[in-house]
Amino acid sequence: MRSLLFSISAALVASPALAQACPDTPARHTLAWTGDGDIAVTYTGPAPSGVFDIAHSVAADEETTTDTFIVDPEVVVFDAVATMDRRGQGSWALPGGPADSVTIRYKILPDHNDAVWPIGKEEIAYAFDGGFYAAASRVLLADYAYDDCPIEVVFDLPEGWTAAAPWTRDDDGVFTAADLDRFHDNGFALGPALDVRPAGGMTLVYERAAADWAADAAPGAADAFTAYETIFGDSPAANFHVFLFEGTRPDGGAFLDSFAMRQPLPARPIDAVVWRHGFAHEALHTWIGNAISRADDSDIEWFTEGFTDYLAIKTLYRTGQIDQQTLEEKLGNLLRRYTLGTFLSQGVKVTEAGANKQQNRLLVYGGGAVIAFLLDAETADAMAPGTFEAALRALYDADDRAYSQDRLIAALDASTHGAASDVIAAVDAGLRPTDLADRLAPHGVAVASFPPEEFYVDLAANPAFLAR
Repeated sequence: MRSLLFSISAALVASPALAQACPDTPARHTLAWTGDGDIAVTYTGPAPSGVFDIAHSVAADEETTTDTFIVDPEVVVFDAVATMDRRGQGSWALPGGPADSVTIRYKILPDHNDAVWPIGKEEIAYAFDGGFYAAASRVLLADYAYDDCPIEVVFDLPEGWTAAAPWTRDDDGVFTAADLDRFHDNGFALGPALDVRPAGGMTLVYERAAADWAADAAPGAADAFTAYETIFGDSPAANFHVFLFEGTRPDGGAFLDSFAMRQPLPARPIDAVVWRHGFAHEALHTWIGNAISRADDSDIEWFTEGFTDYLAIKTLYRTGQIDQQTLEEKLGNLLRRYTLGTFLSQGVKVTEAGANKQQNRLLVYGGGAVIAFLLDAETADAMAPGTFEAALRALYDADDRAYSQDRLIAALDASTHGAASDVIAAVDAGLRPTDLADRLAPHGVAVASFPPEEFYVDLAANPAFLAR
């Protein structure tokens, strides 16, 4: 083994950092479905750091991890093969260190269904009807130092199979992601029972068991995406994909240019109020959360989740996907979540709640949405209807879309004559149900409540900021 490692070390051309110019031949991942039902992966390309990673996640049993399903990563040089150094936590190192070009081989075991993932299968991977869906970051090794150059993906599949991903595809079936983020922070799917259909600015990808659901979802998905493009002026996702699969309960996960949803099938009519909201919320993350994002470790979850939830609800109403009664119920839910969040996360401010998002979930989503709700209502009367959307557009139009909390609030203030700071401070300090009712009443929103869990909203006054 020592002589083999020595030979590989000598053969690899070490380089402390990849040159700024991208290589003439992009890095390539080839995925082949094997006869035993596994996925054989071959990577060819640069290894500027000499370390390859996947996003490390731990299952509910605290023993199974995403590493569990990666088998025997090895590096090949001049027909010599050496096992990569398993470092744990989703990381493997080349025995020879950084290199200008390497070939790496490993297998993915598509058995992620066997584990329970606290963040949901949509964020990890799962098998379906003979095929496989995965978040690329959880199953495909990548050298994180190779981050600003194109990455190719080739699927070597049995006849009759389909592969789908939000990467650009050429006539030869080669997919290309613009850079590491676009490659790793997206989902992909492959299988023998996979269908694809356009839905406006989206592409729906679904197992055939979900065909009726996809047909029902397509018009509304297209309308929501078009509405967001109108608000923000364009879309940062050129090839947005939505993956639809059967699940035991509704759930979803969002990525840069894609999101995945699971739903018990066949979907009942009443389920539409849930999955339509999921579509509208997750698609909006293309703009709020992905394009308009946080700088460094700034806590702006109240904005990326709360504002997204509020605008998704408003968009569902304005595109005719929910009626006024459902709109009132959903707005009542926002007020309820915030009020319950103040009880369950006592002493925590909404603007600090994202530091422990799961524990403070009601405060993050509910509190952030209440900030958006109040800001929309108050600025519509003080300035003009649409001021709220214009403030979001200004965030998106900025040269730097990565916001610290202070810069985010300052930017919102600039578009709302300082109203944002006032609303945020009030919600952070804690608004009682009567306070919420008093602030909304002048803007055509009547609120009745029996604290802390009962809220009823009446929009009989047809407030302009919510009117179709």
